[in-house]
Amino acid sequence: MSQTLEKIWEDGFLNEKSSLTPKLNDFYNRKSTLLINKLLRSFKVEVWILIPLAFAQFFLTFCWTMTTVLFGVLCVHFLAFSGFMLALSK
Repeated sequence: MSQTLEKIWEDGFLNEKSSLTPKLNDFYNRKSTLLINKLLRSFKVEVWILIPLAFAQFFLTFCWTMTTVLFGVLCVHFLAFSGFMLALSK
């Protein structure tokens, strides 16, 4: 029992010359960098997917609005014209 937990810790993790140390010293920084790069890649993919969808939604909304407006205008003109024709027939 010559080695205590503190001694093993110092030898394995805190000592720079340990054989295990180079693998573990920068582990969390590398993992954080990989996570950030993964998030940035997924963000770029989402943006490239959302841009065409936004244009498609704008186009469909514009077409639907224009047909609704034109239908409303035609209905108003038809009703006004039929009312005018009824007034002339009396």
